[in-house]
Amino acid sequence: MAMALLAIVFTCALSLFAPLCSPAAASSPEFPPALLQASPHRWQVIAAVIIVALQTLLIFALLSNQMQRRQAEADMLRMNAELEARVAERTRDLERANRELRFAKDAQEMLNGILRKMNEELDRNARTDMLTGLVNRRDMTEKMHVELDKYRQTGRGFSLVIGDIDHFKQINDGYGHNAGDMLLRAVAERLRQVVRPDDTVARWGGEEFLCLLPETELVGAMAVAERMRAAVADHEFCWSGCPVSISITFGVSSVGPADNIDDILHRADQALYRGKQSGRNRVFVAPLPESLEMAR
Repeated sequence: MAMALLAIVFTCALSLFAPLCSPAAASSPEFPPALLQASPHRWQVIAAVIIVALQTLLIFALLSNQMQRRQAEADMLRMNAELEARVAERTRDLERANRELRFAKDAQEMLNGILRKMNEELDRNARTDMLTGLVNRRDMTEKMHVELDKYRQTGRGFSLVIGDIDHFKQINDGYGHNAGDMLLRAVAERLRQVVRPDDTVARWGGEEFLCLLPETELVGAMAVAERMRAAVADHEFCWSGCPVSISITFGVSSVGPADNIDDILHRADQALYRGKQSGRNRVFVAPLPESLEMAR
């Protein structure tokens, strides 16, 4: 459009120049003076036309620049909007991914907690006698080895007390296995109530119980064994409304410098056997030098 307007302006200018630039005017001897003297008005018009043309060019240049700037601004706004949209979409994707990650993490932690509890339960079951709730033979064996290692490092001894319910077979035969199981649980509870906080009572097998007494010499072990014996013998057990008399015989032994676990258990078993042979419901100490023996 600007070029068309300029063409019109220059066409008008040429029409003003045409009479002066014709062959007749050019061949006239008065051509130069005529050109210079006879057309001052024409020169003013031509100058005005040129000025208008230049102004028009400037206006169109300004308008074109403004349009280009507006187009650039529009393009910039569009690009910013697209960028913001992409950023917002990416942010939503990241937030969704973070939520999914947190959910997966929470689920993993929950699963780990469940597995940990299951493992703890399995380990507890593997170390617990299911009938009496006492520690079982496996767990007691590990605890005895821990005490033996501590004794070898520090010199702090320990003792074992093994007990066997007297005439338990007759109880099972006379009252039935359900009665036997109930009485085993009741005896286990009585023993657990009278030992010290650091002592451990285990069901060693069948009707046998084993008590581990850390940092305890023979005299102290004898006292604990006597409390356990009396706690059972003096208690009135019942089955189906009928009183049932129960007693336990105990054998006591303490660790020696060259002992292993089997040595200590063997001496406790020997003392228990002696108690059984001496009439039951007794506490006997393993025959060691300077040992003590107490029988009831």
